[in-house]
Amino acid sequence: MLPAHSQCLGFLKEVKMLDNIFEHSLQVNKVAVFLAKKIKSNGNKVDVDLVDCGSLLHDIDKHLTFESGNHGQVGKKFLSEKGFPQVAEFCITHNMNFILDGVFPSLEHKIVYYADKRVNGNQVVSLQERFEYIRERYGSRSKDILQKILLCEKPLFELENELLKLAKVDSSLRGLK
Repeated sequence: MLPAHSQCLGFLKEVKMLDNIFEHSLQVNKVAVFLAKKIKSNGNKVDVDLVDCGSLLHDIDKHLTFESGNHGQVGKKFLSEKGFPQVAEFCITHNMNFILDGVFPSLEHKIVYYADKRVNGNQVVSLQERFEYIRERYGSRSKDILQKILLCEKPLFELENELLKLAKVDSSLRGLK
């Protein structure tokens, strides 16, 4: 069972999500749902409702974990306690280095992961532009973090190619409203 779209928005209000993260989540949601619908319309099995929920809630704990660095863990616990463990997993699988740490649980997780990497703030940008931002913003924290980010580049662009091929769209995401 999945929460309704309105219930997801209610969860974001409940945790007092900051406006800028809320706007980011809404834009990630637009990209993710657009891709999921395109991929589904091309005959692939994808749960658009799961993508809708996962993309809205992927950053539910971001503002709560700035200092602790355990982004994803708090959101996963929150959503699991609400009775939505399937959606809770998106809090973990959207983090940058997940692409290095494991295999995505499903196509839906790949879509949300990629959509998150295409949105900088509340703007849809190229994957290269977003990757450069991530490298500058988070890579300056330590050499280890920078090294992990750099290792993500090739698989991230491979994921983009895979999803765009399934969606039969180019990287401009033409048709996204």
